[in-house]
Amino acid sequence: MKIFLTIPLLLLEVSTVKAETAAAGIYWFGFTSGAASTVCALANKGIIEDKDARNYMVGIFNGLSQHKMHKRYENEMLKAFKEVQATESCKNVFK
Repeated sequence: MKIFLTIPLLLLEVSTVKAETAAAGIYWFGFTSGAASTVCALANKGIIEDKDARNYMVGIFNGLSQHKMHKRYENEMLKAFKEVQATESCKNVFK
């Protein structure tokens, strides 16, 4: 009887881990798209130069790639950056 009570608890733990992993992926997608959009807007307004916007994003990727924890979210981050890069207003900034 105890085994039947233990199985649902194990499944609950697995689903919690999957939810936390998905939430972290969403966080890093949002972080990256927000950072890229912000520096793109600053470059478009002439507050910073295009090369500075590009260097900022390179710095973010280089800094985060040093951490093992963030490597598993690299795909989400790259996807977010590519989506911002493809927008009409950011095409020329992130060439």
